[in-house]
Amino acid sequence: FPVTIRTAQEIIARGVDLNRMRAVRITRTETVRAANLGKWSAAKNFQFLTDKVWVSAGDNRVRPQPNFSPGAANHIAMNGQRIGLNETFSNGCKFPGDPEASPDETIQCRCTLIFRQVKDSEGRPILASTGQPVGRPARQLA
Repeated sequence: FPVTIRTAQEIIARGVDLNRMRAVRITRTETVRAANLGKWSAAKNFQFLTDKVWVSAGDNRVRPQPNFSPGAANHIAMNGQRIGLNETFSNGCKFPGDPEASPDETIQCRCTLIFRQVKDSEGRPILASTGQPVGRPARQLA
């Protein structure tokens, strides 16, 4: 059955005797982690070469803020950072919420990923399996 964020918060708080704010923090962190891991995993099965792009929540609660570790990356500055699908972003994450990254980078992170198809110099998509472009070159506008 579908579990709402509120239900997840209640389950977490009830199950391990946490206060509500901590339950919200854990729920937000794990929801972002699951969503971005799912998108990244699915993108690895795309037919065409794909880059990933870091997208910040873009508000005044995005890192760095005084309550975050001084070593945490600036997620606002990372907004739009585009890298290869299997590369690591400048903050050490493969995706927002990466469980292998520092907690300073993942706890309460609300960032997400988008994906962009890699194209050759003539605008043709590139097959992931061969690294070769597919189709006719894109028409040049005069």
